[in-house]
Amino acid sequence: LVRVVYLQRAMHSRWNRLYSESYYALIVFGSIHQKLLDVIKQSAIINTSRLR
Repeated sequence: LVRVVYLQRAMHSRWNRLYSESYYALIVFGSIHQKLLDVIKQSAIINTSRLR
């Protein structure tokens, strides 16, 4: 009985770690994506102002 509970707990912690890692990766990817969008917007603004 104790072994089953321990096994379940180990699986749970593993899933928790996996979930938190993927969540962290999502946050990092989101911030990088936002930075990229900002850079693209700035370069587009520079290009349009240069054309005028």
